[in-house]
Amino acid sequence: MSTSRRLFLASAPIAALLVRRASPPDPIHAAIAAHRAAFEAFVATVDPAHARHRTQADEDAYQAALAAERAAFAAFVATTPNTLAGVRAMLAYAVEVDVGCLPETGGKIGAALLRSPALA
Repeated sequence: MSTSRRLFLASAPIAALLVRRASPPDPIHAAIAAHRAAFEAFVATVDPAHARHRTQADEDAYQAALAAERAAFAAFVATTPNTLAGVRAMLAYAVEVDVGCLPETGGKIGAALLRSPALA
């Protein structure tokens, strides 16, 4: 094997690292952050202690926050992660959102997938 070929082969892992670092950030992280913020804003409009005393302004705020949360969720599920770390982040967030939705099954499928060594 020639010296130049050895040098080329030896530099391949370094080149791969440089390519990874140069790639743009995974868009799923922004989608997760946007949904998390919209969901927190929505939850802030839900106050069971004052449910009987809700004003029209309270209802309007609730409906606006609900619409924003639904739009952010739609954007989240429409965003395709472009890295393995992004896939893992999306799956982890899906488990976070899903837990508590269905007491018997909520989050279990996603949690099982997260244990996969392929996503480590």
